Amino acid sequence: MARSVALYEGVLKEAIHKFKFNGKKRLSGMLGQLMVEHLKCGEIPINDIDLIIPVPLSRQRERERGYNQSRLLADVISRAFNVRMDDVSLKKTKDIKPQFELKREERFLNIIGAFRSGPLYEKSLLLVDDIYTTGATVAEAAKALKDAGARKVHVLTLGRAVE
Repeated sequence: MARSVALYEGVLKEAIHKFKFNGKKRLSGMLGQLMVEHLKCGEIPINDIDLIIPVPLSRQRERERGYNQSRLLADVISRAFNVRMDDVSLKKTKDIKPQFELKREERFLNIIGAFRSGPLYEKSLLLVDDIYTTGATVAEAAKALKDAGARKVHVLTLGRAVE
């Protein structure tokens, strides 16, 4: 199951861009709170979630940016619901071209094999990312988590791009 808080447009798009690309880390609280409020609606069974997993960045990308925006969002959710965040099991194992630079078909090819996970036997997970465009990134990350033994992988993103 994949859900997004809102469409990736207008004020939300502007806020995500500032948060992600302009170093405005302090926006993580407000943006994360939007995700918390969405989870309170009950579409994703947060009470059944064992771990919250942020979509990882490559080491190089995280060094360049100085932080992982998905991890900051996941941390807000983790604290709000008292569910442990696991930011070590899922790793990005290859450096890829930024997805936003690619066409739809290229995104799915670009991300293949980009993630690997340590064992997560029978865990129910919430995978957190900032933007859902084609779903290629979260699909590949979820595949790695399932391959590692996860029972369920729910996905929550802040914005959903409409093509």
